[in-house]
Amino acid sequence: IERWLTQILDNLYVEEPDFAVDADPEYGMIWILGIVSGREASAFSPNHVERVARQLHFDPEITIRRRMNEHDLLFLSVRPTEGTSFDSLLTELKHSVHQLFASWQNRFRKSLTNHFIGERLIEQKLAMYRAALSPSAEVHQEPEEALQDLIRLEELDESHPLKAAFHRRKEEVYVKIYSLSPRPIGDLVPVLANFGFRVTDEFTFPGRFPESTRYIYAYRIQDTDMDPRFDTSLARVLEATILGNNSDEPVNRLAVFGLDQYQLSLVKGLQAYLFQIDRTFSRAFIARASLSQRPFIASLIAFLECRFAPGQRDSERLKKEQTLESATRQLLEQISSVMESLLCNRLLEIANAIVRTNYYQQSPEVSFKVHSQAISALPGPVPLFEIFVYSSRFEAVHLRGANIARGGIRWSDRPDDFRTEIHGLMKAQMVKNTVIVPSGSKGGFCLKGDRATDPAFALECYRTFMANLLRLTDNRTPTGKIKRPPLTCLDPADPYLVVAADKGTARFSDDANEVAQAMHFWLGDAFASGGRHGYDHKKQGITARGAWQSVRRHFYEMGQDPETDPITVAGIGDMAGDVFGNGMLLSKSMKLVAAFNHKHIFLDPDPSTESWKERKRLFDNVLGWDQYKTSLISNGGGVFDRSSARISISSEVAEVLGIAPATMSGEELIRAILCARVDLLWNGGIGTYVKASTESHADAMDPANDRVRVNGNQLRARVIGEGGNLGWTQKARIEAAAVGVRMNTDAVDNSGGVDMSDHEVNLKILLEKLVRTEQIADVEQRNRWISRLESRMIELVLDNNVAANLCLSLDQKRLKPKSDAFLATLRWLEDCGHSLDGVSSDELHASDNPARLLSRPVLCSMLGHAKLELKKEILGSDSINESELESWLFSYFPDELVEAFKEDVAAHPLRKEIIVTGILNHCVDYGGITFFWTVRQRTGADPARIAKARLAVEHFMRAEGLRDQEHPHAKAELNHLLGIEEQLESMTAMLLRYRKDPMEIFRLGASEKQRFAAILERLEVMQNEAGIRTGAESMDLAFWFFLQSERKQPLPESALGRYLDVLQSPSMQAVDRYLKSPMSSSVAEMRFHRRIRAQRDRIVLQIVLDRIPLDRLSLLADLFDGDDTPRSLAIFEGLEEMSVAPHTGSH
Repeated sequence: IERWLTQILDNLYVEEPDFAVDADPEYGMIWILGIVSGREASAFSPNHVERVARQLHFDPEITIRRRMNEHDLLFLSVRPTEGTSFDSLLTELKHSVHQLFASWQNRFRKSLTNHFIGERLIEQKLAMYRAALSPSAEVHQEPEEALQDLIRLEELDESHPLKAAFHRRKEEVYVKIYSLSPRPIGDLVPVLANFGFRVTDEFTFPGRFPESTRYIYAYRIQDTDMDPRFDTSLARVLEATILGNNSDEPVNRLAVFGLDQYQLSLVKGLQAYLFQIDRTFSRAFIARASLSQRPFIASLIAFLECRFAPGQRDSERLKKEQTLESATRQLLEQISSVMESLLCNRLLEIANAIVRTNYYQQSPEVSFKVHSQAISALPGPVPLFEIFVYSSRFEAVHLRGANIARGGIRWSDRPDDFRTEIHGLMKAQMVKNTVIVPSGSKGGFCLKGDRATDPAFALECYRTFMANLLRLTDNRTPTGKIKRPPLTCLDPADPYLVVAADKGTARFSDDANEVAQAMHFWLGDAFASGGRHGYDHKKQGITARGAWQSVRRHFYEMGQDPETDPITVAGIGDMAGDVFGNGMLLSKSMKLVAAFNHKHIFLDPDPSTESWKERKRLFDNVLGWDQYKTSLISNGGGVFDRSSARISISSEVAEVLGIAPATMSGEELIRAILCARVDLLWNGGIGTYVKASTESHADAMDPANDRVRVNGNQLRARVIGEGGNLGWTQKARIEAAAVGVRMNTDAVDNSGGVDMSDHEVNLKILLEKLVRTEQIADVEQRNRWISRLESRMIELVLDNNVAANLCLSLDQKRLKPKSDAFLATLRWLEDCGHSLDGVSSDELHASDNPARLLSRPVLCSMLGHAKLELKKEILGSDSINESELESWLFSYFPDELVEAFKEDVAAHPLRKEIIVTGILNHCVDYGGITFFWTVRQRTGADPARIAKARLAVEHFMRAEGLRDQEHPHAKAELNHLLGIEEQLESMTAMLLRYRKDPMEIFRLGASEKQRFAAILERLEVMQNEAGIRTGAESMDLAFWFFLQSERKQPLPESALGRYLDVLQSPSMQAVDRYLKSPMSSSVAEMRFHRRIRAQRDRIVLQIVLDRIPLDRLSLLADLFDGDDTPRSLAIFEGLEEMSVAPHTGSH
């Protein structure tokens, strides 16, 4: 003690610390005396003592601290821990006590010296770090830990504004967040909670650097499952989460068990996609199940990593993949929970359906391409492929109905079911796109977080979405070769990807093209139609002009011309809009009496002659109804707020709308406008305004318009033009048609826009090659070509609208005589997986008036679905590329372009698709929805052969000249065309029976056609001499003789005589009397009557051709003159079966 007192007195006025170590072997104690100045007192801080005790293996027992003359006297008694020698501990303490119990600052300097090299740098860092150091840091941290914190703070910059790290002390774990800017504790603690961390303490240390103050947030956490091996990867995931690059979700806890940021993103992408396709599972259940089945999730990730690892040989990859899949399935079988087993099975199914992913590119987003048809229980129509993109900022999906497909990209506001929304739009797009080369596709993205409604953020995410689509898409080299992306692809070459504008993305086309061009995508600015170097649809008015062709057709069949005759019009939209504005300028004779948009209601019960000019002024200046000159509005009219509670309805307005004068709210008035008794109701707006009476407002899926929506059976307009999308539900259209409204569907009416976009894309594909091969000087000259061809492109598009409407009108006339064929065609479509909203084959079969159920809107749907299915079949054929069909490729483009670059047009990358689209639209638009089904039933031929045969017959018969005649009215036109088309259908079937190669007809010279004309003339002369009517069988019989006979062989008189015998026989005369008699109301009788009428000429021909014995016909005489329909039907069906038996005639 005396020695210690002397040592204390000697050091009371000395700044340097001093220590003494003494032993008390009797008690097994070692005493340590420390005499330090106040600023060095941290040398005996509890944390530091514990650290030294762990290092030298002793237990501190007594600690005494006393203050004397600005110095601290520190007494510490220790015992060696079990397994540590007393003497060795004493020796170690005497030897290194000054180093072991150095001050915090001295130890900090030593750590700094160990970390940096060079005295000058060390002094600079020491000065900066001492200034930055928080006083509380010395209390809570060891010098080495504090130094690491300061180094991490110093490394922060604008590109790396945040870091995270884990620090362990004994049994304690701290997570530290280093940030350039202050962060509220309330923001960070919930993030930690989603990793499964429970925060038990929190410390904040500011670091005051010369340029700014930075922050350390230290959280003591409890988590017994943490494995130190994963600290680094876990810190990276935590950083990404706080910065918003990884979504803040409970499934983040998987990172605690070793999943890195990219593996975690892949899991989240799979979970998000599963949630969109299968609503059996909630998001919360998916997360819980993934956490409880961690071994399965880890195995699933390993399987996908193997499946898409770059640089593997296929055989090597497949072998590893099979092993990993087997292991994953074994884990699946061990899951005891039924629901969790089902969920994990779906995840494995999705993993097996993925054919490409950007996973190994380590992008902030994870995207994968799915072969959709490999996933069970997806609603139809099932896309061919889809790409799903998962990001912490947005989720997105792009669905494609075929390899060659196009459609818009929508900014969706439905986070829980945006794929359902996009799938419904894709289904509609597939039907709409049957008129153009590509099938239908649709894409959509949904934003997350507090910027979910920010347009600038939407554009940013849209561009990212486009880039992710292109990263998973093949490219074409300048020589036309397919170039794969730098990743493992498990699907065939797939270079065609085209997008378009949609809701929320109307101005994004240039941005999409910028992304495509920056990525050197082969389509360039044809990737997204429109844009600065494409066709401006509003300037063209193409969508409205296409829909106007439908309106013209409806009025033409009622004996009116809407462009010269005065018609009253009510509308949805305003003059600033594309479809409404352009539509309301297409006729100067129209009287727009009422319209509304999202803000105002316009009423003009008796429009003046100046109204068209005023509408044009609004359109040119992009103005709404509130800018209409009130001086030009007729008495009783005006412009009103849609939200008004009370609007007085004048007698003039009441009369023109067909309602009683009253006071209405704005919503009531809109319903009255929708139900107005006008000539035309024109939809040029956005929203679903009409449902069926059997539907709820929820069925319309447009909550914004629930309060103004009406039922289809309430409509009183004579004609409806659907320039806008989804204005009516399909059931509403059917209901409106049932009360006499003339209308199509939006897919038919407004197809002009997609048709023009397709023409633009295919033109740009051609011109891009011409620029590349220097046949066109540069992009500027290319743009001049695009502009020069615009007017002809518009004509080509409008021709398609005209043809589709003619097809529907012809099929309406075909309904009664061919109702069985329509029923059979509908069943065929259903068997192919097509479901038509509003009618089924069972309903049609049970109806006593099938034609009533097959209203024009239903025919529109059948038309689209039939073309869709037929196009798929024909494209799958290898026999559709003959040179004789090349004219269909040339007719797709303006003549001026073909004349200048014919060889390049012939080598267009989409040559086959363009040809197939052209011939299919032509055959169906003239031959009708049932044409292919009927001919296939008669001949067994596939659609490709049927199409070629029909074109050959049309070429042989010069059908265009036969069709091109003037008619006094629509009825005469339709009857004339129906006669031609029935003849062409019959001759097509005959050609398929008697020629293996129907294209032979294309190669016949003029002399052969003259020989046919001579046969037909001789046949007609004999008929006239016998006083027998000339029927369709005359042409068929002449064509048969022509096909059967050798060149220049005369017509056999015996066969002609047999023909006359059949027509004059009592049996056939009985059949003809029966057909002239009125039908009864019996369903069976009506169907029998239709069948006899449809087959009469064919059976006559088959008897002449000796396919049916003449004596069989005599059985019918008494039956048709009597009243035994069932027996008549049985015998007649027997003849029918004989008449459709295949014939192998000469070739």
